[in-house]
Amino acid sequence: DKISWALITGSSGGIGLGYAHHLLSLNFGVIILAHVESEVKAAESKLRETFPDGEIKCVVMNCQTATSKQVEGLVKGIEEEEMEVRILINNVGGIPMAYPHFRLFADFAVQGIDNHFDMNARFMTHLTRLMLPQLTRNAAPRSLILNMTSASYIGLPYLSMYSATKAYMRGFSHALSRELKLESKPLDCLLIVPGDVLSDGNCVAVEAGSPDAKTYARYVLERVDGAIERGLLEISPWWKHALQIMVIGWLP
Repeated sequence: DKISWALITGSSGGIGLGYAHHLLSLNFGVIILAHVESEVKAAESKLRETFPDGEIKCVVMNCQTATSKQVEGLVKGIEEEEMEVRILINNVGGIPMAYPHFRLFADFAVQGIDNHFDMNARFMTHLTRLMLPQLTRNAAPRSLILNMTSASYIGLPYLSMYSATKAYMRGFSHALSRELKLESKPLDCLLIVPGDVLSDGNCVAVEAGSPDAKTYARYVLERVDGAIERGLLEISPWWKHALQIMVIGWLP
């Protein structure tokens, strides 16, 4: 029998790698996608330490610079290899510019602005659109899109472009989720809102009590079914993150 696959962007480390680890434990095949070949291979080696016979496919692609044709080629290649992808996790994201990452909006260069859109918004938008036919066709009985955003969507000073792209992801994800329901598609879309998580890219001055990436990914995946059954558009599954986001909403 064919297995079900999950395509996870930005998954050579951090939460993305945590997703891959947990999905392999559930007998999914995983497609690891990131932009540095050595890091992708290292991620595969880590996963095979626990899952030596796991179905793992590695894809090297720079999500910031990939053209629409390259994204189309990625999706076509998945289809040609007859991998039945039922889960798409749009996890790639970051602050793609030189330090300092915290700066006044007036001090942004043109390239820094464009890089934020390309990495955090443009790639996931094109990939999601192109994957919809496969996800719909492979639904057994349903498929899933998880979109990773950040609590910074509220609009943080000195992180204007990062906040803006994360707010874009939130609006896009909510709209797509409602659209899929209105069209009665066998496909669910859920936004994930993390707070502080100990990961490869966030390992300095991490708040006490924050989960590591593998733990956080497991928390998300264990709570997806319940969130969808309740008709939620987004979840923040780690209790401390949820509480922090709630309190922020009360502040003047």
